Amino acid sequence: EVKLKENWKTYDDKINTLKNYIYNICPENIQSYGYITEKIIDAYISGCIPIYTGGCNYLESYFNKDAIIFQEDISSKILEK
Repeated sequence: EVKLKENWKTYDDKINTLKNYIYNICPENIQSYGYITEKIIDAYISGCIPIYTGGCNYLESYFNKDAIIFQEDISSKILEK
């Protein structure tokens, strides 16, 4: 059994918690080509739309980029206004 944060006793608890939300903010710890953690995968598994920040120049090789909200896109749209 995998132990997670104090309020999540198992990985299933984390996924079940995320299922209550439409969006999941998924920041990577570093922005480096090829670096992906569990955050975006957990969003997909739980049915959330990921709001992602990280090394997104390679992400479309693994995921449907139309199913992801990129934080960089949100920031640039805010700055345009």
